Amino acid sequence: RQSKDLLSFDIKQDSPSAKLVKQVAADNDAQFVVAGEVRNAGIRSDKKFLGMWDTRSRHIEIEFAIYDGMTGAFLSRHHLYRPAEDEGKVGRDKPFGSVAFYATNFGKAIDAVLEESVAWIRKDLAAFPMMSRIIQVNGNQIMLDAGVNSSLIVGDVGLVVSEYDQLPAMGLTALQARPSYYGAPQASMGKVQLNQTQLQFAMGEVEDNAQAKAVKVKVGDFVRFDAAKP
Repeated sequence: RQSKDLLSFDIKQDSPSAKLVKQVAADNDAQFVVAGEVRNAGIRSDKKFLGMWDTRSRHIEIEFAIYDGMTGAFLSRHHLYRPAEDEGKVGRDKPFGSVAFYATNFGKAIDAVLEESVAWIRKDLAAFPMMSRIIQVNGNQIMLDAGVNSSLIVGDVGLVVSEYDQLPAMGLTALQARPSYYGAPQASMGKVQLNQTQLQFAMGEVEDNAQAKAVKVKVGDFVRFDAAKP
């Protein structure tokens, strides 16, 4: 999903607050938020033969970061660069994003950067379980905001989790002494097994145990599927 919101309005992008990341994720019904910017897409001139002539080429340089939309915590950051063999001008005959544009050397460089970005995002998020939000509760029966389109099937078993009513985990970054937000701890509230799946939602039943009774499952809690990929 493509968000219409920006995480920073400054020329030099600052790290967004956890609250802002969570708001953007909630508005777009997303588990993770990827935010980035184009650092440079200009033309480079290299002098040859004592400056008698020069060669001109273009390049694309981007930086992006990945955040956990559930907690707002920062996960990873990448800086990518690709050169093109010529100036790769963008004009009316080759509008940006068109098939003709991607056939140019500059278009191929941008395409390569996008492919590398996707590869890094997949790698960075591979270890994270899929999370689905509870949107309805009726006794032990719950409804989730994810279904067949998220690869959920009848019989899948997940763990109901809710945020503890306590301070989030904080620390210091390795490079400079400033607070770093790691996320919020979660309480385990019992298992749920899916008994119905539709395209965009699923139904399940929370196991009837003492822990589930002690801590009431509510709308807004999450179900974590550790065997599924996001």
